[in-house]
Amino acid sequence: MTTDANDNAPGSDARERGQANASSVRSALKISFDISRPLASCGNAQTTMASMLSSAHRLATQRRPNRIQELHIPDDLNRAVAECHGAGTEMLRHLWALLRLPPTADRQTKSAKIVAAFDGVLKRINETIVKASTAESKNANLGSTVERMLQPITTSLHTGKQAYERRSLKVVM
Repeated sequence: MTTDANDNAPGSDARERGQANASSVRSALKISFDISRPLASCGNAQTTMASMLSSAHRLATQRRPNRIQELHIPDDLNRAVAECHGAGTEMLRHLWALLRLPPTADRQTKSAKIVAAFDGVLKRINETIVKASTAESKNANLGSTVERMLQPITTSLHTGKQAYERRSLKVVM
């Protein structure tokens, strides 16, 4: 019995984009095993399949290294990016929870505090980008790479701020 699996991770469509070294991005995994031998001697069939899948996963990750390692992002910058994303998404979660409810004075006050804290997160994002731009790394474009990594949370924070401002105008009127 032969099983074929393709690595369909993001970025695996390199052949369609015309990249020269597409084999490093997409790899086929072939597993061949003989099922004519009874599985009774192998133990539990689920355990056997789990160990096969684990082996296949290990093989696939050996062929395709971790994306963060490929980008040569230092651990401290990677941690800073994760902290920015975490803080921003948590604040947005609280803001959206308040904005979807009918406006009250208490909710408006809480929303204002959250939106004011957005400035601190945006400042931290800018500091992280500056730090990445000046950091020593094998990645010559580290600053722009980190900026692209932080772009979704930056956009989301600005969107949340705009939604708060639109709502504040409706409450005042």
